[in-house]
Amino acid sequence: MADKLRVGVIGSGGMTQNHSLGYLNSGQYEIVAPADLSQEVMNEYDEGFSEYEYYKAQHFTNFREMLAVTKPEVVSIGVWHSGHAPMTIAAAAAGGVKAILCEKPMADSLGAASDMLMVCERNDVKLVIGHQRRFLPAYTLAKQMI
Repeated sequence: MADKLRVGVIGSGGMTQNHSLGYLNSGQYEIVAPADLSQEVMNEYDEGFSEYEYYKAQHFTNFREMLAVTKPEVVSIGVWHSGHAPMTIAAAAAGGVKAILCEKPMADSLGAASDMLMVCERNDVKLVIGHQRRFLPAYTLAKQMI
């Protein structure tokens, strides 16, 4: 198998923990660093991944520094809604990032969402928004009924 893709995680809450578990359990990624404003929260975050060989806990309290130092190829963003656009734009413009998974909602304004798309397209970065519920059986059935 090819080298594992390097993942930088911005935010250390429940959603990014789920993202990290998905990455690690796939066997195709390594987590190179969480970035969060709180060192204490990142320490707690680490506890959930101690058994994983491909979890590298280099902590950053500044997400821009994390992007510059670790140069991730994939970035997961799970912070307050107001951070989605600026963090996505910074990650896409950082260089070397191939894909970004941003939690919903995409942004807090239509203009910010448009800016996110523009910067990602300009830098050839795939942007995915975490609208996972649309694949659940109940939602699929509802769509078929409409």
